[in-house]
Amino acid sequence: MSPRILQLQTFLQEDPNDPFLLYSLALEFIVEQPTEADRLFSDLLARFPDYLATYYQAALLKIHFANVPEAKVIIARGIELAKKQANTKTATELRHLLDGIEDE
Repeated sequence: MSPRILQLQTFLQEDPNDPFLLYSLALEFIVEQPTEADRLFSDLLARFPDYLATYYQAALLKIHFANVPEAKVIIARGIELAKKQANTKTATELRHLLDGIEDE
């Protein structure tokens, strides 16, 4: 396991309610252990639904696993949250991701 993952896990033990730490750990797992990353993103979406950054990465991973229907649900929820938070950049990025999978 990488030193970065070990460090993030230690930080999470100290502060398990920090969504940024959980998000960072999920990103670290994407390449080597995508199933673990998927589990962490699901946990993030459940525990910290207002943490907007999660939606794009979680949806990408669902697409990677060929779970397009679930990716679409995540994207739709992310777009709604981005609009609620007045974050037009993220709403646009999520819309482009959705358009890309609908074109396939």
